[in-house]
Amino acid sequence: MAKNKTSVFKVVLFFILILIGIGVRIIPVNNLKNGDILVHLDWSKTLYKQHLNNIYFYPKWLYAPPSQPPLMMLAFWTSRHLYENRYLLSELHNSIKIPPASVILWIDKYGEFLLLRLWAILGDILSALLVYFVIKKHQKNFKIAILGFAFMLFNPLSIFETTFWGQNDIISIFFTYLAFLIIKDKKISILSPLLYLIAILIKPTSLVFIPFYIFYYFRNINLNRHNLLRITLSALLCLALIYFSFKPFLNPNNSPITEIYNIVTTRITSSSKGLSRASNSAFNLYSLLFQLDKTYGSFKILGLTLDSIGVIFYLLINAVSIFIMSKNKGQNGPTKLFFILFFIGQGVFLFMTGMLERYFFPAFLASILLMFLNFKQFGLYMIIQNIIWLLNLIYSFYQRDVGWMRTLFEGNSNLLIRIISLISLINFILVFKKYSATKSQY
Repeated sequence: MAKNKTSVFKVVLFFILILIGIGVRIIPVNNLKNGDILVHLDWSKTLYKQHLNNIYFYPKWLYAPPSQPPLMMLAFWTSRHLYENRYLLSELHNSIKIPPASVILWIDKYGEFLLLRLWAILGDILSALLVYFVIKKHQKNFKIAILGFAFMLFNPLSIFETTFWGQNDIISIFFTYLAFLIIKDKKISILSPLLYLIAILIKPTSLVFIPFYIFYYFRNINLNRHNLLRITLSALLCLALIYFSFKPFLNPNNSPITEIYNIVTTRITSSSKGLSRASNSAFNLYSLLFQLDKTYGSFKILGLTLDSIGVIFYLLINAVSIFIMSKNKGQNGPTKLFFILFFIGQGVFLFMTGMLERYFFPAFLASILLMFLNFKQFGLYMIIQNIIWLLNLIYSFYQRDVGWMRTLFEGNSNLLIRIISLISLINFILVFKKYSATKSQY
């Protein structure tokens, strides 16, 4: 009986926390109608009105043509579809008086913005659940696991990204981490590449893990006849997902392969976004040494462009990560994997050019998991890193519209930005040193 009461208590606690988490993301939506959410609103309206065929090349966009992969664009279409059919709520109210009329009126007024944020809210909740189950599995401690769940769900950084900015990076990262976590499960490992591909088809940010993912995937799968068949089937599922996710957007008069190639190269990849800059409002190595948002990736040091230096850093970061995972094959505890995901995600954010202020998200979930799996070793560093990421988001979001915010960060030749960038670099190095000094424990 006591065990049943405990289980009921846990379910009720989760339900209450999730409701509060949704509430803090929904309540402010009335006043949050600026930034990227307006671009997403234009996309969703046009997708719904003009239909999906060849929509990537539709010429009359209010702000900019769509630059996000097909699964995210389908999500925007779904948001608009739900809003356009909100009359169903009125029909339901007329039949059973639920939902109340006040709710219907609120959705009628604010629903189009809320529904655009639906996917990020869902991503926050799923990510919090992922954090809970990973910590619970390895710590065997409900209190620590529920603290990790709450820290993710009520993290000011995730709330700001979802509610104020209206971006959807977190849902892609959820699928990415899920793809890594199921690789060792022989029963469902066949789904890992599919989940990782889903993440990329939502947001390409997860591509930073590709070299390490390929290594980690094949390292944990024995290449026997049975597994080769599973790998082949998994590859076919991925090809099918690519085709069917792009299919609604293709011009039926052209070759699907050509159309997909054109969408990827001219609308989705960074090559379609103009000249590369060393840093696009990201607090990293380049914001420490150069002019934020002004220095181009083509700037040369000792004959190498900053873009080339960034690629060298990327290759080194992945090489080090693969080396770390290769050592002590029998000691592949969760801390090692999440340290590497943090190391790659944050390393790319710090050392590659062309980073936007939001491109730290591949490291975000790893920072929370490291914090609660081993607070003694990593807790303080991860708290500092979360604060720095939040400051970066706040600066980038408000610096165009709030004069004192821009002066605070950019005054005295970007002094505060350079200080924060330096702290972030030092923090990254200290995390690496801490892991290197204590890795035998993992």
